Amino acid sequence: MKLKRPKFTFKATFRTVSLIALFGILGGLIAVTTVFFSLLKGLPDVASLKAFRHSHATEVYSVDGKKIGEFTTERRYPVAFEKIPKHVIQAFVAAEDSGFYEHKGIDFTGIARAAISNVMRGHYAQGGSTITQQVARALLLNSKKKEITRKIREMVLAWRMERELSKNEILNLYLSEIYLGHGAFGIGAAARNYFGKSVDEITVAEAGILAGLPQRPNDWNPFHNPHLSKRRQQYVLKRMVEENFIEPKQAAEAFGEVLKLKTTKDINLTEAPYFVEEVRQYLMGKYGSERVLTEGLRVETTLNYAFQKQAEKSLLKGLREVDKRLGWRGALKNIDGQNTNEYLAAQHESVLKSVVTTRLLPATFDENAKEKKLIYDLTEIQAPDSPYFGATPVKAGEVYQTLISDIDVKNNTAKAWIGQTQGTMQTAGYAWVQIDGRPAKSIGDVLKNGDVVWAKVENIDRKLGQIFVSLEQEPEVQGAVLSFEHASGDVTAMVGGTDFEKSKFNIALQAKRQVGSTFKPILYAAAMDKGFSPASIVTDAPIVFKYEGALDADTTGEDWRPHNYAGTFEGDIPLRLALIRSMNIPTVKLLNELTVDYGIEYARRMGITSPLPRDLSIGLGSWSSSLA
Repeated sequence: MKLKRPKFTFKATFRTVSLIALFGILGGLIAVTTVFFSLLKGLPDVASLKAFRHSHATEVYSVDGKKIGEFTTERRYPVAFEKIPKHVIQAFVAAEDSGFYEHKGIDFTGIARAAISNVMRGHYAQGGSTITQQVARALLLNSKKKEITRKIREMVLAWRMERELSKNEILNLYLSEIYLGHGAFGIGAAARNYFGKSVDEITVAEAGILAGLPQRPNDWNPFHNPHLSKRRQQYVLKRMVEENFIEPKQAAEAFGEVLKLKTTKDINLTEAPYFVEEVRQYLMGKYGSERVLTEGLRVETTLNYAFQKQAEKSLLKGLREVDKRLGWRGALKNIDGQNTNEYLAAQHESVLKSVVTTRLLPATFDENAKEKKLIYDLTEIQAPDSPYFGATPVKAGEVYQTLISDIDVKNNTAKAWIGQTQGTMQTAGYAWVQIDGRPAKSIGDVLKNGDVVWAKVENIDRKLGQIFVSLEQEPEVQGAVLSFEHASGDVTAMVGGTDFEKSKFNIALQAKRQVGSTFKPILYAAAMDKGFSPASIVTDAPIVFKYEGALDADTTGEDWRPHNYAGTFEGDIPLRLALIRSMNIPTVKLLNELTVDYGIEYARRMGITSPLPRDLSIGLGSWSSSLA
């Protein structure tokens, strides 16, 4: 039997191909739809943005209203939309999304432009995101990954946001949340961190700087790259002109304006660091980190700011005096014949950086210069009433690293250079130094040319145009101050050490030392409550206490013979005299009569919680305690 071949016609072929294409299209649509709906699954509710609460920094204040601390993970100061100047809004719209008030959350022209740019560059560089999309990404998706899937989710959320929120509400969320570098989230923080101003004081020129930051906040930060910041500002001002927000003349004037940038210090490290750290730990323990770091609590404390600053000053002065009595330890280093000029230049820069809080951002930079730096604004320190003096601004009473040169042994003087400011050290400037237990006779016995030392500016003679300095050294000893109101227990000042950045260990609260004779007044008060009077007689004479306990690892079994500091005996004396002279033997005899148990019980009633050994030595403060 012979089989016939099927007869293929054009019509049948077309029908087959059409069916295959149709099923392919349907399959593709189903696949795309499935992927699309899977991407949309679990998208956040944009309605939540209606009640969105910006995180606020918790601020800590002294009793006299001085801000002394701030706790936050993101420094942010949200501003009411109606208080934002029009030109600030226009600067951001012009730079980031000129069609913001026209589109519905998605700018298809911008997306196409970004796609072409990405193809030309061969990698994903631009996303064409609108301001609405940026808000959706930051507040709802919380993702920065450059992925097509994220882009689709972002566009859908932006479209929904435009239906749920007004344009101004979206823009206000954007301006309050966008990261602008220098630790600033939102324009409120940026205005403070860059210019030391509130938002309503920002000029067109300053708005041009801020609006240029969102895309590359670290690279275009005026403190880090001032020339790039100016280039970006020029772009923003140009866009504002193109959008008819400002006139070309206004743009030119704004670009030519010399801007004042304010440097900011970490307030937690400068005002009352040890106290603020205790406040932070207390708040974290009571309210939790989430609430403390985001809910903007206002914390009013008992600290008196004037007391605090005086306590810091007094502690450092006292420690320096104590340290000097321990002897001169020599120069920090010697650079005689080495890079003296480089050292002085570096020291000049260091002093300027610590003293001058305002930097000037000029209109233009020399593009051929190796370093493009901000200019120090010396207006305040060069004012007639300024306490500062010299090319390198120094202040009486302050201590600086100093280079010694031109030692004159005959007249016992030397030149002392603090950066570019020349001073003089005379005999009085090193009189505290001892050599082999005797005061140094010659400056040459103490210093050499090229020595780098710490020196204090003792006096500024403006008529003669010179300063006089004295030799100092960084104290190796440490100390603390804890000042509080006895009746209420309110802490008015707390200094836990000389430098919080070098050591977070709070000596005022964490360190323990023998209390010594400071315990004696409490013991004598116990005696008064027991019936003694200031006129009661106690015999100041040698006494031996026999050891009667069992020996263990901590005892030697030796008899105890207390003695007075002076090594003398006064015989029968009234208690008031024994207390005035802080005498040991009368104190021990008094405690022996009161009994150790009574002394310990009385100490507990007075609020002393430290462990107290059950022996007579507690009367002489043999036990240890912190200041608290």
